[in-house]
Amino acid sequence: MRAYKFLRPGRVAPFTDFVWPQETWVEAGAEPEPCRSGIHACRLDQIPYWLAEELWEIELAGEIDEEDLQVVATRGRLLGPVDEWNDAARSEFAVECVRRSAVYAVAALREHDVGAEADRLADATELEELAARANEACVAAGEVTGAGEAVQLAGYVADATDYAKGGLTAGTAFVAAHAAVVQTPPGVDDPFGAERAGQARWLAARLSLSAGAG
Repeated sequence: MRAYKFLRPGRVAPFTDFVWPQETWVEAGAEPEPCRSGIHACRLDQIPYWLAEELWEIELAGEIDEEDLQVVATRGRLLGPVDEWNDAARSEFAVECVRRSAVYAVAALREHDVGAEADRLADATELEELAARANEACVAAGEVTGAGEAVQLAGYVADATDYAKGGLTAGTAFVAAHAAVVQTPPGVDDPFGAERAGQARWLAARLSLSAGAG
């Protein structure tokens, strides 16, 4: 089975500090158990949950346990890096997640008749502009009785911009997913999962990832 694996620079596993060899099989030495033992990787639809500096394609073998958010196997070997996951792609994805957070904030602002600020936030595209207009919207919504959700979501946009400016890409993606939960789009049973799925689709398109690998 082919999947994906995020690592820190130098092929370092983020949780165990294990330095992965390239194109060499690694044996887990124990039955796969999520977060405890085994070779951990992810399918294409799971990648937004595990973001780190390096992204690799990995081959898994032996006993394979497919979980909701990850895949765990007894054997694995790195096949090659996804070179498209670079500084530019990470920055673009961070900005995309800020914009996605803004979509939820705009919807809540309009629900509470904070229309002018909602329109200004919806038109923003760059980080500084998004941050400034989110703060304006937060103040305006704070003056409207019962608009606490709009205030919260505008604050989320500001938080997401701070993460993006700091290079904390995973943080921006996490904020967008939680913004989806707060705003809960109509007809969406699992807003957190739906937002993560949207992030995965964006990453797959930007990085030219194959669904067959996951």
